[in-house]
Order: sequence, then C-alpha cells, then structure tokens
Amino acid sequence: MDTALTYFKNALNLSQQLHKTDGNYSIDKTTTYLGMVYIALKNRDRGKQLYMKAISNFHMKRQVALEARTWYKLGLSAIQYRTGYDSSARNSLALGIASYKNAIKIYHKLNETSTEINVRYSLADAYFLSDHSDSSENECLDIIKNYQFSGRKEIAGAFMLLSTTNRYEGNYNIALPYILKGIEYLKKTNDTLSRESFYGELALVYQELGQTENSIIWYRKTIQLRERVPGYSQTSIFRTVGFVVQGLVKQKKINEALNEILAAEKRHPPESDFIKGTIAEIKGYCYEAQKNFPLAEKNYLDMIRLITPGQDESVFLYIARLDIAKFYVQQKKYKKANLYLDGLAGKRFFASYERDLQFLWYKIDSAKGDYLSSLNHLRNYKATSDSLFSIIKNKQIAEIQIKYETDQKERDIKLLKKDGLLQREKVIRSENMRNITLGGLVLLILFIGLLYNGYRLKQRNNVSLNQLLNEKDRLLRDKEWLIKEIHHRVKNNLQIVMGLLQRQSAYINNNEALEVIKNSENRMHSIALIHQKLYQSESLDLISMPEYIDELISYLKDSYDLGNRIQFEKQIDVIKLDVAQAVPLGLILNEAITNAIKYAYASDETGIVKIALKRMSDGFNYLTIIDHGKGLPAGLDSENIGTLGLNLMKGLSKQLGGKLKIENFNGVIVKVSFKTESAASYSM
Repeated sequence: MDTALTYFKNALNLSQQLHKTDGNYSIDKTTTYLGMVYIALKNRDRGKQLYMKAISNFHMKRQVALEARTWYKLGLSAIQYRTGYDSSARNSLALGIASYKNAIKIYHKLNETSTEINVRYSLADAYFLSDHSDSSENECLDIIKNYQFSGRKEIAGAFMLLSTTNRYEGNYNIALPYILKGIEYLKKTNDTLSRESFYGELALVYQELGQTENSIIWYRKTIQLRERVPGYSQTSIFRTVGFVVQGLVKQKKINEALNEILAAEKRHPPESDFIKGTIAEIKGYCYEAQKNFPLAEKNYLDMIRLITPGQDESVFLYIARLDIAKFYVQQKKYKKANLYLDGLAGKRFFASYERDLQFLWYKIDSAKGDYLSSLNHLRNYKATSDSLFSIIKNKQIAEIQIKYETDQKERDIKLLKKDGLLQREKVIRSENMRNITLGGLVLLILFIGLLYNGYRLKQRNNVSLNQLLNEKDRLLRDKEWLIKEIHHRVKNNLQIVMGLLQRQSAYINNNEALEVIKNSENRMHSIALIHQKLYQSESLDLISMPEYIDELISYLKDSYDLGNRIQFEKQIDVIKLDVAQAVPLGLILNEAITNAIKYAYASDETGIVKIALKRMSDGFNYLTIIDHGKGLPAGLDSENIGTLGLNLMKGLSKQLGGKLKIENFNGVIVKVSFKTESAASYSM
C-alpha cells in the first residue's frame, strides 16, 4: 500500500500538470484512487476528504453518473478496509452505509436499475455487518419484491443474506426456505460461480437445525467446489472441513473425522500460522472425542497460540476461545476455562454459540460459588434453548408431514404389489375351480331340491321385505325433496333480502350507509351460496369448499368490478364441510377478501390476493388469506381493532371452534385454524 501511495501521488501530479479533466486518469478520478489507498492505510479521514473533493467537482460539473460511482467506491473502500469490531470499524461501516445511500438516490433518478440493485445489495450487506439486522432484512425483502424478475444475481444474494441474518438470530425455520429459494434462483440465472457460498450457507442452516447428515452432504459439496478454484482461500476451505469433522464426531464416526482433517491437510499444506491454528483446532475436536485429553489439550493450546488477536479473523479467535473453554469445563478445570471466556461478553455469535456461552458461564460461576450470576446465566441459557427448541419443534412438524407423504407413497406401492398377488391368485383359483367343477356338480344336484324349497320360502319373505323397502325409499325421497326445498327457499328468501337492500341503496346518498348495505349484501350472498350448493348437489349436508370458494370469489370480483386489477391465487384442498362450519367459514372468507379488495391496494394499483385452505396431518384445517398491499396502519394493534368486520371474524372463529390470527408482514395475513366437525369429511 505504501508503494501504491507513491505511484498514485505521482499520477495525480502528472494529471494536474497536464490539466486532465476527463478520462480514466483525470484529476478527479486519480484523486479517488489516492483516497482509496489512504483508507486502506487506516487514514480514513484523509481518504474521505479526497473522495469528497472529487464528488464535489463531479457535482458542480453535473457529471451525475461519475458522482454516483464515486459515492459507491467510497462506500466499498470504507467497508472493505475496516478491521476488527472497535469504534473505528463501526465508523467505517457508518461511512459506507451513508455513501451507499447517496449512490442509490442518484442511480434511482438516473433509472439505472441494474446498478441500483447492486448498490442496494451492498447496502443490505453493510447493514448486516453493522448489526442492523432489521434494516438488512427490510432492504433484502424490498430488493426481492421490486426486482425479483430482473435476472440479476444480487436477487439470489438477497435470499442468502436473509438466510444468514435469520440464522444469526436463531430463526432457522425462516432461514431454511430463504436459502433454498436463493439456490433455486441461482439455477435460473445459471450462476455457477456463487454456488459454493450458497451451498455452505445451506449446510450451516442444516447444522443448526440438527440435521447432521444433510449438513455434511452440503459441506462436502462446498469443499469440492472451492477446491476446484486455484488459489481459493485456505481459511474458507479449512473452516468448512472443520464443520464436516464436527458433524462426523456428532455421529460417533471419530476415525473418519480424523482422516478427514488429515487428508485435507495433505491436499492443502498450511500457508500461515492462522491456518495451522485452525487445523490444530479441528484435530482437537477429534482427540477430545477419542478421550485422548492430553493430545486434545496440546492442539487446543496450539490453536490459541497460532490464531492471534491481531489478525482480521478475530471472530475465529472468539470461537477458538469458546472451544477451549468447553474443553476445560468438560475436564472440570473451571479456572482455566474462565481465562478464555474473559472478554467474550457482548461479542456477536450465532444463537447456538450464544447458548453454549451462557451454559459455560453458568457452570463456571456455579463452581466459584457465585450463585446469583450463575442463576442469571442459566436463565439466559434456558431462554435461548427454549427459542431454539421451538424452531426444532417446527422442523419436526415439517418432518412429520414429509414422513406422512412418504408413508402414503409406500402404502400405495404395497397396494400395487398386493393387487399383483391377487391377480396371480385369481388365475390359480380359476384353474382349481375348473378341476373341482365336475365333482361339485354331483353335490349340486343333491342339494338342488333343498335349495328350491328354501328359495320358495325366501321368495315369500322377500315380497314382504320389498314392500317395506319400497316404503322406506319413498320416505327417503320425500325427505330429500323436503330438505332441498328448504335450502332452496332459504336461498330465495336471502336473495329477496339482498334485493330489498339493493333497492334501499338507490334511495340513500350517504356513502358510509351505502358501504354498510353493500357489505351486508355480500354477507347475505356468502350464506345464500351455501344453501344453493346444498340443494343443487347430491349431498344434502356437505359443502365442497373448492367449488364454493371459486363462486364466492367470482361474485366478489363482479361486485367490486375488479376486472384484472386484482388476481386471486388459490390453493384449496378437496375439503367438505357441513353447513354448521361452512356458514361461519364463508362469512370469514367474505370479510377477509372484501377487506383485501377495499384496503390492500389503491384503486389504480394492481395486486395479488392469495387464498389457501389446507388439511394438515395434525387434523387441523388452516385457512390463510394474504395480500402484499400497504398493510395495517403503523402502530395499529390488530388484537384491539374494534371494527364490525374484525369482531365478526373473531366471533365466527369461536363458532368454528378455531383460532383467528392477523399479522402485518409485507401486507396483511389472516390465519384461521380449526378442526373439522365429525359430520364433515375430507377426500383426496
């Protein structure tokens, strides 16, 4: 960097002598190169001063694109050349974030969408590095929402950054779908260069979820891709090998784990003390698992000695200190463990590392007799563990669902095999029947007389029985006709009420009153539609929800004259409900869809409303209505909204025997869960 500084100073002097005002080596551009070197040399103030001088000149000359480019380069330099986690590093991150924001404003005005996406992704990454997880997540979600069809590789990066952010927070059930979507998007864009990073992130998520076998598979894929790149960072390769070794140790495959690190060391002879320390750390895992504690301790101490605090990889030093502290706690050497944990409070860790750290402090403080501090650490450990447990529970539910589907397929295969065996048995039985037919004929003749007498007696009994059955059939037909007539009349009466409301609205000039009448019409229609389906169908007590929901949506679209402004996406299982549950569910659907139509999107805005009704393996039905509109007003508590529509939905949910939940996340999500009553049925 010192040599670069000399050359750039000379270049700037020459540019000034030649009065160069344009081109790659103009005075202003050479000034930015010099600013980059000063920032790299830890003289951030001087570097920023040079950048700002160039930016000011570009602004005065109205060279807007160059002004935006220089803001972006200042942000890159500030973030790329920061070190550690001290106040200086935080100031560098703040400078980088502010510079990116200025660049984004200009690129947006210039309508340079492709470059804007790239800078916004850099901004999201800078937010993450500066511990502003919420801002990073919001920026990524906004990138995906606005540019997901642009084909830019940064979209996949936004998915991966969302996964990383949630993984750091311990939200593994949210991280998993994000990284899977990122890999799917990566395949669509044919971006093969970034695969190793995405595979590594997926492996990390699987590791935190406790899916050790899956994590090992994806870690090994990551290593294979990284080893194909000449000169790839040994740090990344050996850290990934370390994760594979930890997984194998967890599976009790100790010898395989030791062979894994020895083979990697042979393929990649260590190029620095840091790599030697990392290898020692990984070997320490293996020797500790073998219960060779002296050799394990030697490797852990080598790890601490070689991974020095002066290097940029300070986070790895924190993990190394955590590893040796775990080892000493296992050996009940609490004083030694405490030496390595000193100073780790407040450092940024994964949720699982934070849990382990709290547990170690609990054990050490207990051994010292500091029971108050020990109790606090135990509470923190339990809180983190409980949070992770709830996530694992969600994972188990998903695994149960997958297992259910797999078992269903296996049952289908068994049925097919059984059908094949039955066909074979039929052939054998036919051959046997042909052989015994002749012998049976003799016996048949002997019994034919007895059978004839029995037939005559049975015939007389059948006459009486047929009369009773005919009377029963007639009564059943009368009952079915009467029930259908009742449903038909209820439907007609409701339509009469709807007609009266429509006529009444013609004489009302108050918009609020008209809106109330229109809402009442829609509610009446949702009930009338149920009775219409009942008298038109063969079943007199069950409503097919896919057909009902289709017709309800069509009516609401026509009622509000939507055209193609709002699209409806449906995922409705073939579920049938009796009238006692269909009516409240229909009214809930009417209220939620009507609210989405009226409030989610502006009158000149297009949008999507997603409706799903799913029957899960736990016996519950789950109804969700989702829009991606403007959502509930800021500060509004969905639990305390006192509108008629929401109170109606709450009451109807209780009538269903279910639960209602309304969330405000990129729009409004209405969730209703309930169990099917015994009179209803479900069919595949």
